[in-house]
Amino acid sequence: MRPAMPTSCPLPPPRSAAAAAMLALLVLAAMGCDKAAAPCPADACPAGFRCEPSSGECQLIQPRQTKEIPLFGAITTVPSPSGPPAVVGYAADRQSLAALDSSGLFYVAGPAAVGGEEPAGQTSAAWRGSDQRLRVAWIRENDRILWLSEQTAGGWKRTKVAGEAVGPLAMTEHKAALTVAYRRADATGLRVATRQAGEAWLIEDVPLPPPPLGQTAPVHDLGRSLSMVSMASGLAVSAYDATYGDLVLAVKVGASWSVSRLFGSDPASGADLGDMGNPAVLAAGPDGELVVAYRDATAGSVVLSRSQGGVMARKTVATGLRAGPNGTQLRDLLGTSLALAVRTDGRAVVAWFNARQWRVGYAVEKPGGTFEPGSLPPGSDGGAEAWPALSVAADGAVWMTWVALQPAHGPAGSRVGQAKILQGVP
Repeated sequence: MRPAMPTSCPLPPPRSAAAAAMLALLVLAAMGCDKAAAPCPADACPAGFRCEPSSGECQLIQPRQTKEIPLFGAITTVPSPSGPPAVVGYAADRQSLAALDSSGLFYVAGPAAVGGEEPAGQTSAAWRGSDQRLRVAWIRENDRILWLSEQTAGGWKRTKVAGEAVGPLAMTEHKAALTVAYRRADATGLRVATRQAGEAWLIEDVPLPPPPLGQTAPVHDLGRSLSMVSMASGLAVSAYDATYGDLVLAVKVGASWSVSRLFGSDPASGADLGDMGNPAVLAAGPDGELVVAYRDATAGSVVLSRSQGGVMARKTVATGLRAGPNGTQLRDLLGTSLALAVRTDGRAVVAWFNARQWRVGYAVEKPGGTFEPGSLPPGSDGGAEAWPALSVAADGAVWMTWVALQPAHGPAGSRVGQAKILQGVP
């Protein structure tokens, strides 16, 4: 009788023991998730691997290095109708904002886009409209003007949005209106720009949060981290309050804003609970719930919080604490850059940058609510990695994009890496 074959593969070993890890990876790559070549069952392979339907085997995810353009700094990814997402970011060697998608490479702003223009696009955000064309918001830093560039049949159309703007930026579509959130140039607050009929923009100030209970110093540094999401219940904007080290949430319902401190201070006593929210990323779950991924700098961890019955339930996604030599404990700088994606089945994927190791990692939420960590193999050039971004495709597949670095070559030596880390929803 033919012995029963395993339907899942064991977890890959930790990266620390290099020789053992390589051997285990080779073994895992050869093992089958389903030797009968039947369609792969959901979650058949551990994070970092994918199940190949034609063979039923667990295969190590290999990054696809995109050599066309060296982006450097935070990037934005936008889902494409099919295949890898579009990528928008700053091309440091050209001092210009660039967009890369299936139709090619485009320079959106800066001297590579307009001859003689000042460097532009160090800060940007992107969105794809229902017409499948890209919209990119960006700032020209020499005059702090916020612009919108839109992909049209005849090229890129540029519209001035507002002045006295600094990054970071967040962008979404709320009630069919394109919306951009940005930081005031004096860093004392946030503004939201909403496109009206034609090319007019409505600019409004987001109310400042009150100080924590028992504190009197006004908030004077808001928005070093900024995220925004549109939900059926309203427009939600999160920002990091550097004055008190708190994650602040502002929600607009109708024409009214409500602002509260989400994490970092005890709402009942005002006690300081730690430095939380720099950075933080928002997403909307399939049932309309708010999902937040953020860095707890005090605990050295990455946390996911999801609204459940009006309460934000939290769970640790990953921790930077690890064993060191001779019984010591080391702490990685985990989550100084974050990305979040939520699929239609409700499962969240969180990606982060480890600033001590100069690597990116991610974790996938399992059906039971726990998180399974995965990590990408080194790129073909063997360099470092930074600035992860996540994107959910139309079929529910999750793509991870990052900047692969070669420190010896500077910003011009960076490349974009992409990998599908989670298959589509059956």
